[in-house]
Amino acid sequence: MDHSRGIDGVLEDLDGVIARAAEAGDACGYFPVLYRKVTAKLAQGLGTGFFDDEQRIERLSVLFAERYLEAAAARDAGEPPTNSWALVFAAGHRWRPLILQHLSGLPQKCSV
Repeated sequence: MDHSRGIDGVLEDLDGVIARAAEAGDACGYFPVLYRKVTAKLAQGLGTGFFDDEQRIERLSVLFAERYLEAAAARDAGEPPTNSWALVFAAGHRWRPLILQHLSGLPQKCSV
């Protein structure tokens, strides 16, 4: 991952994950949608004085997102993601679907 792209690069990468999930009808797209909203909200606060240490907030946001993006890329390539993310992806097969998933008509399980 390119750390120099910053939070805007992360948002672009999340958009790609979301688009691929939507195209595939993959319910695992719900997490990146939610995570993108949180990351975008953090990005809005940068440069406004809202955060005491903006560099730390951006670095934390980018590093955490990169962990997810790397795991999602591994999963999409048929490679095993890290154990923590493998558990998250696998949970999509065990948990009951959200009402939102029923209403949207999207599949109720993540593809692994």
